[in-house]
Order: sequence, then structure tokens, then C-alpha cells
Amino acid sequence: MPEVPMCAPQCCRFAGDGAPDAPRVWALPIDIGAPFSPPEAARQDARSAARAALRALLAEHFALPVHAITLSDQRGAGVRATLAAGTAPPPGWATLGLSISHEASVALVALRTAGPVGVDVAVLPAAWSAHANDVALRQQAALYLGPAHPAAQAGADAACFARGWAAWEARLKCLGEPLMEWSPALAARLGVCQVAALALPAEIAQRLPAPAAAAVAWRGSVA
Repeated sequence: MPEVPMCAPQCCRFAGDGAPDAPRVWALPIDIGAPFSPPEAARQDARSAARAALRALLAEHFALPVHAITLSDQRGAGVRATLAAGTAPPPGWATLGLSISHEASVALVALRTAGPVGVDVAVLPAAWSAHANDVALRQQAALYLGPAHPAAQAGADAACFARGWAAWEARLKCLGEPLMEWSPALAARLGVCQVAALALPAEIAQRLPAPAAAAVAWRGSVA
């Protein structure tokens, strides 16, 4: 597959991002696919660009050559990093957590040397965005985010749903869980995760159709 052009990743800010064990999150714009390319090809382009960015960031963070780092590429599974034979694991490698997310022409990558991390960027389908107070949207929120979630209540708008969805997916990724419907037991498991909304750089945010939202989740306290 031809290499996808990669732009420089930009740091994303969030509440608590200055703590020593907090995740680090970057966003990057992606020029994906040729005009009218199939959606699956565009998704693969986005995934390839995100993985290339994450690999380069890992090399910089750990002061390693890029060729010494390999990232897993298993559909439906979280990304993992391995080192080439003979490369000594640097401090923090054994507890390294990684996550990738991409939507439209934006990708997010996250790393945390103190344990698991999950990141997600959510963009709603145009049909949902056009009906901010649609009953179907609230039903979807109740099904996946829980009946007490603000997005499941009367008067909730599509932006509220996008924020809730990004936070939900980020926590699922943090714990290595697949997308699944809300349940009290699942909510209890996800309760060990801290979650924060991401402030995307302006030039990144403007590439996403509104409403959109992004979030990062990590396990345990970073205080």
C-alpha cells in the first residue's frame, strides 16, 4: 500500500494533562484516499497514517530508532508496541498504554507510560445531526450510554450525544472492551477509568463536521 502523507501531530490539552502520569494525546490531519475512493480504503489510509505518527512519537519519546518499534495491526484489537530483538526496553515500556482513533480526516493517537489509555473522536452521521432532539437519538443514548445519561433525556442535543459517545468509547478502549450496550455491570467496570474531554487544536477541529467531540480515558489516578 502506498505510504499516506503524514502531517505533524499537534498536542491536545485536557484537564489534568500536566500530571506526571497523565496520558499524552496528539491530533493530526490526514489527507486520505483519492477522490471517490471506497470508504474502506479511506479508513485504511487513516489507520496507516495514525500508526505511522504513533510509531514516530514513540521513537521520539523513548529515544529509540523508528525501525526498532513495531505496532500491532489486528482489526478490532487495541494497538500494542514491540521492540526489535536486541533492543533493551527503556523505562516505562513495560507499562506502556497506546490508543488510536480516527474519523473523517482527523486522527488521534495517545500514549501513557503508566498504564492503559483509550482515546476516541466521535462524529455523528449527518442524519442524526439534522435531528438534534430526535427520539431515536435519545433511544440510542439510553441503549449505549445509559438511561440516566444527559444525552438520553428530553431536550438533549446532538452535541451532548457526541460528547457522551466519545467518553464512552474512550473508556471501553482503555479497558480493552469492545463496543457494547450499557449495563450496570459494565458501568461499574468502566468506573475505574478517569475520562476527560479533549480540546482539539483549532485547525484540526475545523476539519470535523459538527457536532464532533473527542475524549481520553485512563485507568487510575494520575494525581
